[in-house]
Amino acid sequence: MINYELLNTIKYSVFKGDCPEIEDAPALLKDIKRHAVMPLISEEVFKDDIDAVAQIKKARSANLYNFIKHSNAIKELNRIFYPYKPVILKGFSAGRYYSEIALRTVGDIDFMLPGLDFDKAVSIMADNGYECTDTVSDEISPRHKSYDKGNVHFEMHRYFSRNETEKDKALDKILASTQPVKITTKNAEFYTFPNIENGLVLIEHIKHHIISGMGLRQIIDWAVYVQNVLDDETKETEFLKLAKELGLENLAVYATRLCEIYFGIKEHEFSKDANDDTVLTLLEEIFESGNFGRSRDKLTSKAVTFLESENIFARLKKGGMCRWKFAQNHKWARPFAPFYQIGFIIVYTVKSLISGNKFKGVRQIRSKHDILISELGLREKE
Repeated sequence: MINYELLNTIKYSVFKGDCPEIEDAPALLKDIKRHAVMPLISEEVFKDDIDAVAQIKKARSANLYNFIKHSNAIKELNRIFYPYKPVILKGFSAGRYYSEIALRTVGDIDFMLPGLDFDKAVSIMADNGYECTDTVSDEISPRHKSYDKGNVHFEMHRYFSRNETEKDKALDKILASTQPVKITTKNAEFYTFPNIENGLVLIEHIKHHIISGMGLRQIIDWAVYVQNVLDDETKETEFLKLAKELGLENLAVYATRLCEIYFGIKEHEFSKDANDDTVLTLLEEIFESGNFGRSRDKLTSKAVTFLESENIFARLKKGGMCRWKFAQNHKWARPFAPFYQIGFIIVYTVKSLISGNKFKGVRQIRSKHDILISELGLREKE
């Protein structure tokens, strides 16, 4: 269910709308926490609720500490990879578009190293004490490698997209050939992509999570990006040209229209014809899935992700390889991994049907997803 009080609270706190009158403060606070946007919230919204104001101040203080910790971790990446430049992606990089960069909640550090051989980068990480936390091989999950060090989680990307279609590969080719820019703020100094390419990263990130589950943070990232970059007509034209070539234009149009309607950002010519019913469906998806799908039950989230996959065979193979230890250890068995996964799905489905009729909800959500994905132009297969 859409929490309009939360939308109005974000509109006031981030985009300078009217201060909302709150009727259900406990429900609002619950959703604020669920979407991990507490540091963004203005204390004025809860001015008569001492406990809520204290929670906001505490969250903002903790977030600043966390942000500085991640900023220092990025400085260390810059040191160990010099003269190569770790290009910071997604959440941390999106913070540059907020009024204060440290207001953006950060969970980990995603980065790429254009120009540096990936295996060499892996060796450098190991030599400098970063612990690899991957549970599967690169063959199964080649997109990135995960590391921990100093209570900070890192994801070092071989490529950014899912790398399943020609348009995915075209995006990665653009990013690999783009010179990073240096961003210097009060609390951070890091390399990232220029505005146009960074916009492609943000909208691709939304696409990546549109099925498995996303939260308001990614939409707020997009809203502040549009405000700071696409209000310039020249940059808007340049971005939309690339987005269209990469199959991301419709998603950018609908995400922008959502931000115009519910956050009150400036209206744009390119989004004026977006169907408001589809915008509403997109917003419903965000609230149903919550923060990266945490609001959906485990079965529903997995089922929807699988059913909407652009490359079902690849998903079957990956799932089979993750579960079948024998195939992980015996190369000759790997071609049979998709069939192992099919068997797993059949058994899991039968058990679920015996324990309760969860699949009715899956079918309903899948139908809504079908319509939404088609409207957003994300159905194309290559």
